[in-house]
Amino acid sequence: MSADQIFQIVEDKVLRTVEEMKSAGCEIVEFEWSRKEQDSLITKLLAKRDNIAAHVYDQVCAFA
Repeated sequence: MSADQIFQIVEDKVLRTVEEMKSAGCEIVEFEWSRKEQDSLITKLLAKRDNIAAHVYDQVCAFA
């Protein structure tokens, strides 16, 4: 399964949950959905400790 497919599944579930919460009377003042660009992920990894960054980088590369 590609990263795009996983993202789409998660996005659908989150959006469905937000709509269910609104229907149930929950007041949602603001909801914003976005996807972090790979460049941004790499920048974030550079700021992490080596062992954490290496683990996350391995995960990111596995989805690429």
